[in-house]
Amino acid sequence: MAKPDKPSVQGDSSVSPVAVRDQLERVLLSDGFKRSPRMAEFLQFVVSETLAGNAVRLKEYAIAVDVFGRDTSFDPNTNAVVRVEASRLRHRLQEYFLGPGRGDPVHITLPPGSYVTRFDTSPRREERVPERQAPLALPDKPSIAVLPFTNIGDETEQGYFADGIVEDLITALSRIRWLFVTARNSSFTYKGRAVDVKQVGLEMGVRYVLEGSVRRAGNRIRISAQLIDASTGYHLWANHFDRELENMFALQDEIIDMIAGAIEPELSAAERERAVRRPPDSLKAWGLYQLGLNQMYRFTADGNRDAHRLLSLAAADDPLFAAPLGVQAVRMVS
Repeated sequence: MAKPDKPSVQGDSSVSPVAVRDQLERVLLSDGFKRSPRMAEFLQFVVSETLAGNAVRLKEYAIAVDVFGRDTSFDPNTNAVVRVEASRLRHRLQEYFLGPGRGDPVHITLPPGSYVTRFDTSPRREERVPERQAPLALPDKPSIAVLPFTNIGDETEQGYFADGIVEDLITALSRIRWLFVTARNSSFTYKGRAVDVKQVGLEMGVRYVLEGSVRRAGNRIRISAQLIDASTGYHLWANHFDRELENMFALQDEIIDMIAGAIEPELSAAERERAVRRPPDSLKAWGLYQLGLNQMYRFTADGNRDAHRLLSLAAADDPLFAAPLGVQAVRMVS
């Protein structure tokens, strides 16, 4: 009589090796792993070694030699390839189980600081808390979601480049104090999915959506980006950037600066128009501030008087909001 499968020792003890192997096959057949054979091989290796009870083998040196083809002179102290690829694998697994694998019976994770995989059962569908019964309320200040850029091509490195642009854009836009930016993990649940930006706005509680694509032809690369008003679906700004693909990190920094620098004034202009359209009694500090800017930019005596009144109301409504006072100070100096 065949012996029953022993439960795996990592994570939920009720998960059998057979269930883990079935789940591994589902993950490897997903688009994110089919486009990245080396990452798929990495996942297969750490899962197989974990199931075999060879946790002691799952060290950087063994992974570098067996998975990444490094020779026996490999030194993990001077070469971070395994740590970098492990970070990417963790993100790719997270994206899979937040997206297409959300309902899979077994979840596979690679805990930070370890190369030993963990296996857990997914809650039964009826036990899950409903994700969103109603659209999220919009924050008091402008809000934006940066969706994963589409990788138009099959190159793994290009996919990393596209993901890197999105991650750095989220970081750059988060530095704009008046802008609410959704977190990377929330945005990347939409990776590989055809989305309706209006639905994204409702699901994530944002006014604006930034999306784009990356396409490579020979040694040239084109990055396209579009800023969209999620409430109307209208494009507020769109552009593309063609560059020679030489230093990828320098190129990524340049593109981030250009896109973030271009959309900040577009968002400001859109917010001023939104403030003008709203009933005056519904305006809070941010709306009053935008309406004051709109009057100031009329460059008339009446506009200046209205701007002073509205900016003063904005400062009174939120004493911690410094922008209205800053504009008032500039007006007095000029």
